[in-house]
This record gives sequence, structure tokens and C-alpha cells, in this order.
Amino acid sequence: MKKIIFLIISVLLVVSFCASAAEYTVADFTSYSASGEYNLPVSSERTKSGLFTLKWSGYNLYKNIVCPIDKRDYNNGVFSMWVFSTFASKSDFQFVLVSDNSETPEMDCYYANFWNYWLGWKELKFDKEDFETYGNPAGFENADTLILCSLFNGNVPKTETELFIDRVIFKK
Repeated sequence: MKKIIFLIISVLLVVSFCASAAEYTVADFTSYSASGEYNLPVSSERTKSGLFTLKWSGYNLYKNIVCPIDKRDYNNGVFSMWVFSTFASKSDFQFVLVSDNSETPEMDCYYANFWNYWLGWKELKFDKEDFETYGNPAGFENADTLILCSLFNGNVPKTETELFIDRVIFKK
């Protein structure tokens, strides 16, 4: 009987540990279907965790990558995104979480800037403190859209920039 109780407690501890160290895929660009979903090409030229990555380059940089996301508690954790760069263009990009407040007329969001200054793979990480606000967002737990953009606040990307985006995950 003691062995059974010990086994049950051990299983519960392992399950609770796994739940607390959870990773959640927010946006996945690693399949061929990502091309149709985001109206951008996918590529098998540079891959990290899947067979494909979303290729964001040239004049396509003027397009926002808009991803509906599940509403979750994004307050305590880190967003992680692996990106491969072939050219360190020093272009300015934004990682935007839309958390629209119905009491305000404009779009409300949280945003974090990142500059393309590297070559090869880089893991970009954003925690709550990295974000600035635009408007009056309704809270990280009400975020329902992720937007990757290069034209926020009047920025203009350099068209020789070539980014391959793997996926976006949230780690508790």
C-alpha cells in the first residue's frame, strides 16, 4: 500500500513540475501551410524546429505578420522567437500583442522593439518588462493577436533584410 501511495505522489509531483515549466506555442511558422495563412513564402533553406520557416524579406517586409492567438495569462513568463538573419541591416521591427480595450477608439497594444543587427540564428526573448504600451491595453491576459511588423511608428525596413522566423513560444 505504501508503494502505491508513493507512486501516486511521485506521479503527481512530476505532473505538477511539468505543468509549471510549461511551454506554449503561440505562433507556428514551421509547416508549409504557414505560407497560405500569412500570405508570405515559407522556406526549407533555414530551419530550426520544423521543416520550414516563414521567410520575411524584400518588399514583403512592408506586410505585417498577423497571428490570432489564444487568450492566456501572458503576465508571468517570456515570449521566445528564433529568427535567422542573412544580413545585419539594423532595421527596426516590432513584436506587438494586441489587447484591445473596448473603452478606447483606437487599437490598444503592448509592443517591444528588436533591431536586426545579427547574422545567423538568434533567440529573441521578450518578458513583460520589455513591452511598452500603445493606447490603453486591456491586460496581457486579454491579448488575442500577435503582430510582427516593421512599419510601426513610421519605421521603414531595408529591403535587403532577409529574416527566417521559426515559431513563437511562451515559457512560464
